Amino acid sequence: HTSKDVGKEGGRVEQVKWGKDNQLLTLTSGASSLTSLLVWDAPSGIRTHLVIPVYSWLLASAIEQKEGTHVACGGLENICSVYKLESNQEHIEASVAELKQHDGYISDIKFFNGKDRILTASGDSECILWDVGTQTATEVFSGHSAENF
Repeated sequence: HTSKDVGKEGGRVEQVKWGKDNQLLTLTSGASSLTSLLVWDAPSGIRTHLVIPVYSWLLASAIEQKEGTHVACGGLENICSVYKLESNQEHIEASVAELKQHDGYISDIKFFNGKDRILTASGDSECILWDVGTQTATEVFSGHSAENF
């Protein structure tokens, strides 16, 4: 049993996801609405990337599993933002995609079969399958009677 200081970089750890090749993604919150995504090399405990999202008040995050090169986040802004993890860039602020169609907060995010498709769930009672490259919805799953989690 070893202890790593994953929570000391940016505040409280709100969510954790396991990625490819021992990557660890943490969604952390700090003072007021400051939120960040931290990507770690789990065995060494070294932070490899710090993602500062454009939007605050994040509720959901995901890390792409096939290549481990993309992360996504969303929350109360009703938008899912996708970021590319560049090997030579530790600090990332610019997203590669902004997925906008939900009328409610983003409650969950999953990469689907690689980095090119994402499934989002929302408080608007819809799930949307997205094409990340074109930033368009390819399928909308609606008709749920309560919030999707």
